[in-house]
Amino acid sequence: MKRSRIALSVLVTGFTLLLWSTAIAQSPKAMCTRSTIVPVAEGLGLTPPITNDEVAETLARTYQGPEGIREGFDLLEIEPLALVPAFSTRYNLERVGLGSGEYIPLDPRSRRSIYEIDDGETVLTGVLTGDDGLHYQFLTRVESVGGSPGEPGNGDIYELSILGSACETVIVAQGSFEIQNPEIGLSHINFNNVSQPGGELVDITWRCTSIGWSFKSECEVTLDW
Repeated sequence: MKRSRIALSVLVTGFTLLLWSTAIAQSPKAMCTRSTIVPVAEGLGLTPPITNDEVAETLARTYQGPEGIREGFDLLEIEPLALVPAFSTRYNLERVGLGSGEYIPLDPRSRRSIYEIDDGETVLTGVLTGDDGLHYQFLTRVESVGGSPGEPGNGDIYELSILGSACETVIVAQGSFEIQNPEIGLSHINFNNVSQPGGELVDITWRCTSIGWSFKSECEVTLDW
């Protein structure tokens, strides 16, 4: 029995690592799609476009009762987002067409820090909630300049991607990484030449400040155009 448990543990661990390695190679759009209603609808045999209410009603009819709903979520592989409202920050991004609202970071236990990711790796850092709806914020480490893979340094290039609730690209911007205080994980990324849908470039400076190795961050536009 003990040997069987060990074998099962190794199998589960290997499967988990496989999922992790697959996830880090995904693009922001692919990662975002996994969190939308689309895969849930498809799992229920529904064809998008379809409303959240229609999917919820079908889910409730198919998997009845509280335990049934939990089972349905497991079988449909509905992925939760571990958000930390305690470290939310206000944002005002009207100058880039995103309005204002609250940025809620992801729990650092559920993702890798931007300090740890390798070149080409993307992480979902949090969500923006406001009058314009829900948006997902991703950061990709594009190129190591002053640092090395898994260990950032001044000048490293990061890409910010903000996607809407349907995973449409709203904002893409690249910027350089600056470590301000390594003791508390304080850093800045200054994004320039922000690209909006259609490829239009907006000449602004978008400065994001992270503390605690990116579990808390705040972004602001510092120049008008």
